[in-house]
Amino acid sequence: MEPDWTSASVSELEKARVLLVQDGNHGAYRPRPDEIVTEGIPHVRAADIGADGTIDLAGSQKVSQSAWDRIRKGRAAPEDVLLTHKGTVGRVAVMPHDAGPVLCSPQTTFWRSLDPAKLDQRYIAAFLRSEIFQGQLRRVMHESDMAPYVSLTTQRALILSFPPVPEQRAVAAVLGALDDKIESNRRTASAAERAASQVSQQIARIVTGTAIPDAWRIASFAEAVVINPQVRIARGAETPFVEMAAVEPFATRPARLARRGFSGGCKFESGDVLFARITGCIEHGKGALVDFVEEPSAGSTEFVVFRARPPLTPAVVFVLSRDPRLRAHAIANMIGTSGRQRVDNSCWAEIDVAIAPESDERRNATAAAAGLMSLSRSLWSETRSLTAIRDALLPKLVSGQIRVPLTRDEQEAVETVVAELWDEFASRE
Repeated sequence: MEPDWTSASVSELEKARVLLVQDGNHGAYRPRPDEIVTEGIPHVRAADIGADGTIDLAGSQKVSQSAWDRIRKGRAAPEDVLLTHKGTVGRVAVMPHDAGPVLCSPQTTFWRSLDPAKLDQRYIAAFLRSEIFQGQLRRVMHESDMAPYVSLTTQRALILSFPPVPEQRAVAAVLGALDDKIESNRRTASAAERAASQVSQQIARIVTGTAIPDAWRIASFAEAVVINPQVRIARGAETPFVEMAAVEPFATRPARLARRGFSGGCKFESGDVLFARITGCIEHGKGALVDFVEEPSAGSTEFVVFRARPPLTPAVVFVLSRDPRLRAHAIANMIGTSGRQRVDNSCWAEIDVAIAPESDERRNATAAAAGLMSLSRSLWSETRSLTAIRDALLPKLVSGQIRVPLTRDEQEAVETVVAELWDEFASRE
């Protein structure tokens, strides 16, 4: 550690009124059942914070205004840094600068600088994401017989290290530039995927009580797609593998892709669609459009694999797999014990799809949907590379191995490293 850096425990920084760390509501401060509402103030739990640093405020549980007025603990503010500390430990996200009231659950903690002249809020986010801090969490998260858990008391014994505040701001700016580009890519990809969903309505749609246009053909979902198509992978062959934990709720592609010797699991190829079939994962919309591999691949046994039959395409089948009506039908047809139910594959013959007739309109819509999902895939690929570069730079910046602001020679060295990393990660795609 450089001589001008400071190391202090959370407790010491709180006593000096530099930092506030507070977890969510407990006991009497927990929202009551009658205070849980459909529309209201977000009550953020660990499941609402993604591994990629996003916060699903729209999809989070909501509490009433009366609950907010009554509960005085765990009130997060714009730009607070949120940390998951129970069950899923170590995910970090930053509250949007324009966020309204948000209440932390007992699974989440907010970190807030009380003295920006000594501790920069954005630097806190960078440090909490670093291996220096994450390593501390791993050492203490199994101290009880419960699920992984780092209590507020334990968090207050953790150590923060930071340079003078001008350098903190410079570190945050370097990482923030990458974060901004990553977030811009995500927004653009999300917009492309929403547009693809709208376009796909001109090609196929799940049949409901609404009228179907004349000349559209009705087929069961099991006729429109192949369920669990046959794919050959030799036992022991090294292949890409999609873990269920690598798929974020309602994401289009996995956050990470493992590689392992094949010993079992679902099998799929480029162009297929993955659909979670087990309690919990299906409710959270876990699945993926497989346009990120070029070889036969495997994944969790808890995925169903869909393959488009002409005239449907992978993009259209993926959109259909996200349709709330199809998902509700699958959930209603789960079998097994109440705790671990799975979708019965016979149910796919019991829900219908309407398919537009051959026409210029359908051909144009099919091409448009495919193009939009291709744009989304390109942005996803670039984002993976940017994220890897950010994650490679982060430990060097928050440990003082790379100091900022940089000299000309240091700047050139960092640019060389970034260029090399970019080429390395791009070559993997």
